[in-house]
Amino acid sequence: MKKILFILSGIFLSYLLVGAYLSHTEYSYREWVDFCGISIIGLVIPLLLFFMLRKKIYEKRERTKSGEIFFHIAGFAVYGIWALFVLIFLALNVDEEKRITKSLIIANEAEFLQESVYVYYEPVAFLFKKPGKLTEEKKQEYLEEKYGKDWVVDGKLNYTKDEIVEGFTFIQSLEDAHVIPSSETLTGDGADSLDKN
Repeated sequence: MKKILFILSGIFLSYLLVGAYLSHTEYSYREWVDFCGISIIGLVIPLLLFFMLRKKIYEKRERTKSGEIFFHIAGFAVYGIWALFVLIFLALNVDEEKRITKSLIIANEAEFLQESVYVYYEPVAFLFKKPGKLTEEKKQEYLEEKYGKDWVVDGKLNYTKDEIVEGFTFIQSLEDAHVIPSSETLTGDGADSLDKN
């Protein structure tokens, strides 16, 4: 049990240290990494600590059946309330993320009870993301991934009109939903307004 707690504590510290470093760069954690990190911190480590505490208490005291039952009921009740708060925190603070192409994702960064605010990112090394943009190349990549064929073959367009319309309808829905570049992209590319991004 102590080895598991030691390993999870190491993961937790790594998560915090890397997160602190990333806050000074354009990179950030992917949403699933945030979810796992917060889950380990808030759900797994406290449960392991509870079992270690239980073991320590029973090493020093004589066990009684009623005392053991009370300890378990009280311990799991407290843990259940704690877990509920952690799950609410996760639901309110971990952003929704959707994959558009292998090199473009969108994350919903809306605050609690706010209308959805989707932002483009590019995945980096499976665990991280950096600000991204929807470019013509990304639109073409989306169509190629959706239909599983190259955009141009032997100098000729390899798509039917219906495929192009269907693919670009989805892309237009992103623009209609006001998916925007991240704030880092907006401030870093020199555009003086959102419509020039």
